[in-house]
Amino acid sequence: MNKPMRIGLRSSALIVLLILSLLGAGTVMAGQNQKTNGEAMTLHHLQMTFLNHGLGMVVAGSNLMMLAELSKTPEVDPVLKKHGLLGFQKGKKLIQRALSGPEMMALHEEDHSKASPQTMTYVHSLGKAMLAYVELLEHMHAAHSSDPEQIRALHHMHMGLNHALGMAERASDLILLGEMGMEPTEDVEDINYGQMMIAHAQTLWKKLLGQPMKKLMVGKESAEEAEVMTRTHSIGTAGAKILNLFASRPHD
Repeated sequence: MNKPMRIGLRSSALIVLLILSLLGAGTVMAGQNQKTNGEAMTLHHLQMTFLNHGLGMVVAGSNLMMLAELSKTPEVDPVLKKHGLLGFQKGKKLIQRALSGPEMMALHEEDHSKASPQTMTYVHSLGKAMLAYVELLEHMHAAHSSDPEQIRALHHMHMGLNHALGMAERASDLILLGEMGMEPTEDVEDINYGQMMIAHAQTLWKKLLGQPMKKLMVGKESAEEAEVMTRTHSIGTAGAKILNLFASRPHD
């Protein structure tokens, strides 16, 4: 065998060994991620399927109801309102179940609880913040202004706020999915993209409650109008708390 051929075979062997060693390291890392995140896997699923999905149903249902209340399409509006209310109610029940249902009760049993106290506290805090937001939305839907122009402007404001929370909810799912350690080549991208989406949602939230809110408040001096604006401020504060919790989720 001539010298160039020997060098070529030796180089090929080294490349194969390098690839195998990298694959082995990747497998070990994946196994470590699985082990680390596996202890809190139940809470990951509970947050994704009950809390996050429940919030998504609530904000989507709320937006459908507000769309119907704009009364632009009489043929469609009743269907939108009915479907929106149903989604809203079912989403609220999912959030309530996450906090006090059989799944959470089982996690609190000493022999079955594998999640860290920090993560458990976080999930409860997130659920309570979501319920506070839901209850404020319920009251807002029940309280209507007599000013059609204010109704239209506030509905657009609230629909934008709900959209921001919907973005953050889906982004949180991406982060939780990445933290499960199931696909090491994609997990980092899922987490990074999710974090970027939450930051974007926070930016949108602040912008909507900035100059647009100040313009809406101009000339709103009646008791009824002042109450509606107060409720909107409360919604803004409650939603910001959810976004901050999404952005500061502890690592398991």
